[in-house]
Amino acid sequence: MVPSINLNHDWDVVLLVLLDEDMEAFEIYEATREQVEASLAVPGSRARNERNALAVSKFRSIGRLRWKRT
Repeated sequence: MVPSINLNHDWDVVLLVLLDEDMEAFEIYEATREQVEASLAVPGSRARNERNALAVSKFRSIGRLRWKRT
């Protein structure tokens, strides 16, 4: 899970940095505030609706791949 995302502060994007077993980045995803807010507003998931958390797979689907290790 992507930890709780605070919507009460000003921010433009959220970056998700995925690490391998050696704690080295292998992908970075970026999602805009509008994308995150829309995903968190979808009813049904307690994690989304109460804790403002997203699954990594959901974040990857709404976000844009900004960097990938080659």
